[in-house]
Amino acid sequence: MRAFAFLATSAHACTLIAVGSKATIDGSAMVAHTNDGMPSPNDLRLVRVPAMNHSNTSQRSIYNYLVRRGNPRLVTAERGPGYMPRNGTDQAFSIPTGYIPQVPTTYAYWDHDFGMQNEVQLSIGESTCAAKTVGYPVDVPNGRNLFDIDELSKIALERCDTAVCAVKTMGALAEEFGFYGEYSKDPWVPAYAGSAEALIIADKYQNVWIFHILTGAHNSGAIWAAQRLGDDQFTIVPNTFVIRTLNLTDSANYLASPNVSAHAYAQGWASPEEPFDFTAAYGYATPNSSKPLYGGRRMWRAFSIVAPSVSLDPDVGFHVRVPTYPLSIKPDVAISPEVIMNIFSDYYQNTTYDLAKGVAAGPFHDPVRYTSRANHLRGNWERSMSLARTTHSFVLQTRPNMADAIGGVAWYAQGVPADSVYFPISCGQTTLPTVFNQAIRSKFDTESTWWAFQFTTNWAHLRYDLIHHEIQVQRIKYTTLARELQQSTEATCRSRNLSTQDCVALVESAYNEFIETTTKAWWQFAWRLVSSFNAGYEFFNESATGGRSIGYPADWANQTEYVLYPQHYHPPAQVAAEENRTAAVDPDTGVLSIVVGGSSAQVESLSLSSDFLLGFVCGTMSLSLVVAAVALVSRVRQEVASPKAPASVEEQGEPAQGDNKVVAATDSAIV
Repeated sequence: MRAFAFLATSAHACTLIAVGSKATIDGSAMVAHTNDGMPSPNDLRLVRVPAMNHSNTSQRSIYNYLVRRGNPRLVTAERGPGYMPRNGTDQAFSIPTGYIPQVPTTYAYWDHDFGMQNEVQLSIGESTCAAKTVGYPVDVPNGRNLFDIDELSKIALERCDTAVCAVKTMGALAEEFGFYGEYSKDPWVPAYAGSAEALIIADKYQNVWIFHILTGAHNSGAIWAAQRLGDDQFTIVPNTFVIRTLNLTDSANYLASPNVSAHAYAQGWASPEEPFDFTAAYGYATPNSSKPLYGGRRMWRAFSIVAPSVSLDPDVGFHVRVPTYPLSIKPDVAISPEVIMNIFSDYYQNTTYDLAKGVAAGPFHDPVRYTSRANHLRGNWERSMSLARTTHSFVLQTRPNMADAIGGVAWYAQGVPADSVYFPISCGQTTLPTVFNQAIRSKFDTESTWWAFQFTTNWAHLRYDLIHHEIQVQRIKYTTLARELQQSTEATCRSRNLSTQDCVALVESAYNEFIETTTKAWWQFAWRLVSSFNAGYEFFNESATGGRSIGYPADWANQTEYVLYPQHYHPPAQVAAEENRTAAVDPDTGVLSIVVGGSSAQVESLSLSSDFLLGFVCGTMSLSLVVAAVALVSRVRQEVASPKAPASVEEQGEPAQGDNKVVAATDSAIV
């Protein structure tokens, strides 16, 4: 189990979602993806590859991205200025591992690790899967395969405007030249947990296809299958194959390689006497709970959000050999891009699996869980949609009732989905602001869009329950502004009857300006968080009441050594006796006992009775209460006249005395 968990978290363990056009609020088809990165420093850029014309003798270079998993992902003169050596650097050009014949013309597209969306709205999302076969690239010993999913997805966007064209193009190339998985580096250590891939492809004709691919027999070639998603359906691919039976007589809804079942029969993974189940035949999972819940819990959660009327068992898990969840469901209500953004932001809030609860969430209910590398430990964390290691995510829309250049739109967020703003990017625009693409993982950059969100995400871990709330307020604000901007610019195009070219120019200018202004505003917000939340305090302004202590919450402190203090304290006998007398009168403060005890020691010298002293003390305390009440009234009047700071954790209520419960430590208690 430990080996499988390591592979699963090392891979691009991404979440992939799609929605048919009849299940969305505006009739668009949608594909969405989270890019859940790894320790190596990914190239964070979203690069525009331009449309090109090629001679009849041109060859298309194919690259092995495993060789350059860091930054930059590619250096070449063949894919536009975005992949040329950066200014002032001596970056070496990438060396192709092979070539295929080029086509006369290729479409422009947006490219990250995988191809994302081209100028005619064809849209692709990805999720790495586990399979029973594994292949290796031609540039390693015994490697026989030319293509990984990175290059296949890019070629599909270069050559196709339909999802079916993309499926057939990728399948044919993989069959002829061979396919290898994302982590197929070492033949001596087969990486079954990341040896296969799933894509979902949507086009402007409202077709959405699910595509699965793995290496073929003898570690070479390819086996693949594809299924069309129903127009009124929602699906999720959480790092596992999901296609089951294939009706290959229905080519409008099913496609596959000629060898799709033969290899499984030859290996004994399927029987010709039974209906062929692609996932059962080729899906790989060790016999333990890690893999079934790693994908299954996400599958259940997404389905439960969009279709709560469908009762699915959250604990059964997704199993390759035994179907437990459907491939897709019909949502209870129409889906908007914001619904998918919220799914990507989920960490099982208000469920049994809520990552903001429990000891691991710490005192401030932080849902982030880092990968454990502890030896000799069995266990795992719940795998949520939103992860600390997510580098970016997007929701792609294809809209048939609009010109291609603006009909295709990517809602693109930098960093952790739960803490980021989704920016609109048109499939027809050709540039992005410098701030959007200038980030590198190893250098902090206070002008970068990616670092703006990454910084506030990490600062939130200081006091997650409070800071994350602040982030959400800003996130909702700017996401709403982004949606309003999209609607207003498109309305302007219509009202002015602008040409497609002029409309794209307007949209590109507006979208890029929004990215720049939001990035600057987010950095201002970030610096406010730094000054507001530090050293265990929250500061609002420079007035006498402009700050508060935000100590530990009682529910967490009651599980710590706080309630056992002091465990190592051995005072002199005289002091211990006095403390015992104090605790006997008032176990929390001992104020009354200390005063009476101290005064009783002076009874003989002052000739005063203990009854008198007790009455004196009670009278003094009554006077103190009156003074406190006057002070409270004065403070209330001040707060009415000026903005009131949020209530501190300590003010939210404390348990009754004497029940072994504690409240947050105040300054007076830390002396």
